[in-house]
Amino acid sequence: MIDTIGYILIALGALLMFISILGLYRFPDVFTRSHAAGIIDTGSATCVLIAAILLCGFTLTALKILLIWVFILVTSPTASHALLKAAIADGMQPIHRDESR
Repeated sequence: MIDTIGYILIALGALLMFISILGLYRFPDVFTRSHAAGIIDTGSATCVLIAAILLCGFTLTALKILLIWVFILVTSPTASHALLKAAIADGMQPIHRDESR
C-alpha cells in the first residue's frame, strides 16, 4: 500500500512539473512566469520527496530527504522573491490586460 501511494505521489509530482512547464511557456511576463515556476516547483518537489521517503522507508536516508525538502521549502520562495525584486529594480513592469472588454 505504501509503495502504491509513493508511485501516485511521483506521478502527481511529474504532472505538476508538466503544468509548471506549460505556465513558463504560456504566461506573458517574468512576474507570472515566476509565480508558475515558484509555486508549482515547490509543490512538485514536495510530492516527489515525500514519495521518496515512503519508498525508502523510515531510515537515515529518509531524514536526509526530509532535510532536503525543508531546504527547498525555504529557498524556492526566497529565490522567486529575489528574482522578482531584481526585475522591479531593473524597471520591469507587469503586463496588464485591457479590462474594458
